[in-house]
Amino acid sequence: MAEQRSRPKRKCKRNGAALQAAVNWEIGENMAKTSGASCEAIISTLAVAHPQVLQQDMDAWIASVNDVLLDTASPLEDHSLAAILRRCQGLATGAVHMTFLSVNTFGSKFALLAGGGTLYILLIITGLDLCWSMAKVHGRVIWEVAKLLRVPDDSASGDLVRTNIIPSIHYIKARLPIFLENFCPPQVTQLYKLPAVIDCACLSGSDTFFGSVKFKSPSWENNVLTDVQGSLSTQGSPSATDFNIITITTNYSCDTRFSLSHDKQQNVEWTNQQRELVEQGEDVEDIKDIRLKLQVFYPEGRKVEGAYLRIPMSALSGDSLNLWNADGSLMAFICPSMPDTMRKTLYPKLQGCFNGLNVFKNNTGDPDEDKSECPFSTVLFSWWNHYGLSANGRPINFTQCLPYPDKDVFQYEQLYLNIQTAFQKEFEWIEGVLRRAFPEEYRVLVELVELLPGNVDSPVAPFLSLVLNVDVSTLAHRDDKDLKLCLVLPIGEFAAGGLVLAEQGLVIEAMNGDLLAFCSSGTTHFNLKYLGESVSLVFHADREFLKWKESHNGWADHPSFL
Repeated sequence: MAEQRSRPKRKCKRNGAALQAAVNWEIGENMAKTSGASCEAIISTLAVAHPQVLQQDMDAWIASVNDVLLDTASPLEDHSLAAILRRCQGLATGAVHMTFLSVNTFGSKFALLAGGGTLYILLIITGLDLCWSMAKVHGRVIWEVAKLLRVPDDSASGDLVRTNIIPSIHYIKARLPIFLENFCPPQVTQLYKLPAVIDCACLSGSDTFFGSVKFKSPSWENNVLTDVQGSLSTQGSPSATDFNIITITTNYSCDTRFSLSHDKQQNVEWTNQQRELVEQGEDVEDIKDIRLKLQVFYPEGRKVEGAYLRIPMSALSGDSLNLWNADGSLMAFICPSMPDTMRKTLYPKLQGCFNGLNVFKNNTGDPDEDKSECPFSTVLFSWWNHYGLSANGRPINFTQCLPYPDKDVFQYEQLYLNIQTAFQKEFEWIEGVLRRAFPEEYRVLVELVELLPGNVDSPVAPFLSLVLNVDVSTLAHRDDKDLKLCLVLPIGEFAAGGLVLAEQGLVIEAMNGDLLAFCSSGTTHFNLKYLGESVSLVFHADREFLKWKESHNGWADHPSFL
């Protein structure tokens, strides 16, 4: 259930303190894996639309757009954020604000492309039926395409821009003059002090318009957004507020940390010793029992050496439990309140995301297997700001200064898209739970999502990253690079097992669909052995994003970032 996101043969960006085991997909090339759309691949596809090759098709595109321009009414009079959100309500299959963020993210990608290749590049994309493919491209790829369209280099892709794409744009604009006022309400041109008439064929005019686009998501803490969100219906989505939260404050002082060895064998031995102590731990029966036992569990602000308290989900009776340290910080949050309609389909849907491939291992409790500490499989759908180059006055490749997605986002792109689609409702529900249970932490985390380059949205907001662990059973470790809190969602058909918070002496016996949140950077944690098939989804954020928030890694005042 617990998480580990260390990578083989390279320094772990999350700085997991002691987990040394290599992790890899044991079935290799047979799993749902794609190379991901690259800048070069996109340019090659766009270059198909040369007038000498697709003249009849391009003429049909032009005629179709002309018909639309003749039939289209005047631009929308009400361009307020509230009005846009209400229009999103008609498109929403779940929470309206999540639909808005998705539309905003997609629109930003196409605005970047139009800024690089004028509005006419969007006609080529539409004609080639590439809209959905472009909308789902991850990371900085769209920005790289836009840059290459605007300033072709000496590469093979740059040659394709010059020899194919630019002539195609010239062919279309000579036959289809378009002015931006056809699409843009006058209030917007007045707000940004733009010319009343902007010819899309004019590069300077196009630059003036698209240079005014703000690639930053609106804050959901904004009063207008909050008011509108509250007034919009989210029918069809299970409410994240239909459960009770019980809060218990302990006298745990947070000043204890176990010293972990970086030697794998020593870590294995220590973890197994703690697992044996857990077996001798004390069970709790209900919330009242938890209160009574926690009152005396931390004499002098810390637990008695070797003591553990086991919390089964049956003790909560469907209520969520929020445990706080003596200083008011989070110890652990346990939420067994996911609706049954969601909980029952978690594992079948996750299996389907692998396109029918059997990647899940059935743990039968074989003693030899238990002793082996076999590496589990993990995929990091994560955003990082580690190793970003700071400003120092020397010429540099600016892409190295930006936050970046993990390579797994591209390597396992189809799997990532499958998970986003299959678990959209669950992610929306989890977002609502976090918003209610941790409003301050939610605000800090969601601000970082809003600062992702290019208006990119996170499908697991307010977190930046999603990690998939298969057949997971971690050794003792801490995730020193996590920010605020880490959330774990165990999925599968399994028995026994549990997440152990070592310093606090808590054993959380979570099952399929139970949410757990805790401070993973300051807590030594590991898993108990389980029987069956167990997977976990882990939500977290890289704390190095605080540097991006504060100063854009020191580049905030550089002209390229203004």
